[in-house]
Amino acid sequence: MTEEQGNEYKFGQELDRKIWITKGARFNAHHRLMCKHSWSNAAIGFLSAYVIAFTLLQYFPAISLTTKQIDIISFSAIALSLFILVTSLLEASKSYQMKAMEFHNCGRELSSLYDKLRQILCNPDSVNLKKLTEISSDYAVILNKCQENHDVVDYDDFRIQHRHEFKLGVLAGVWFSLMSWVKSYLFYLLLIIVPPIVISMLLMAF
Repeated sequence: MTEEQGNEYKFGQELDRKIWITKGARFNAHHRLMCKHSWSNAAIGFLSAYVIAFTLLQYFPAISLTTKQIDIISFSAIALSLFILVTSLLEASKSYQMKAMEFHNCGRELSSLYDKLRQILCNPDSVNLKKLTEISSDYAVILNKCQENHDVVDYDDFRIQHRHEFKLGVLAGVWFSLMSWVKSYLFYLLLIIVPPIVISMLLMAF
């Protein structure tokens, strides 16, 4: 292999790694957004159930409520209803499912391009700058077709999935996994847990 071929092969390997990481991150973005869509629906569903449950609470004859407790329930039901309305509109505007499919399609196209590049690199003698430049151009076109860019957590998840390749220790992998989950889903978990606790504490206080 000549020096020129060696440089071309090195460029091909760098391109190979770039496409490999990007396609992995795009598939992770698809998975994350689909999970966020599910978490979002679950949170709104739980909040709606809380409104109904607390509203019906005052009609149970076995439960004796004070006037202040009834007022707290009425206020909480109205506040939660407004919060559900605003949250539903905001979450719907984020179009998690549509963006997820866009990332999935991008990942599939990158996978095909990656396979094509791997076939070229498997035979070092067939590597030439023209072929690699075409692959690089196709890579740029595919990325430009996807209007959204994957998030940092998607790249971090990819690093966790290939921990040895990125030389991540066990503790670092656990930390990145935890931070990735917190950034993506903690908000929805708090929406499910916090309201009934706060309303129950207010009812017990009065």
